[in-house]
Amino acid sequence: MKSIKLTSKEKEEISARSEEIVHKVESSKDSNFYGSPLTQRDKEQLLVAIQTAMEMNKRIWKMYRIWRIYYEKFKRKNTADYSNPQ
Repeated sequence: MKSIKLTSKEKEEISARSEEIVHKVESSKDSNFYGSPLTQRDKEQLLVAIQTAMEMNKRIWKMYRIWRIYYEKFKRKNTADYSNPQ
């Protein structure tokens, strides 16, 4: 199967949104889930995890949209009209 690629605009949007999420977590008073505040390394790992999840989500959504288009074309092409028998 062909690989689904993200556009540069989509990558920029994901990057900006994930950085915004990390910033919100960082600035939240509840950001120390395990008793210690987030280190710089923790923040970087969190950012990578969020970006990866968002990119995977976007690719899955694109694959679904492509599948849906082909499915609808196939369905229209292969649906017999049983309401009007000849």
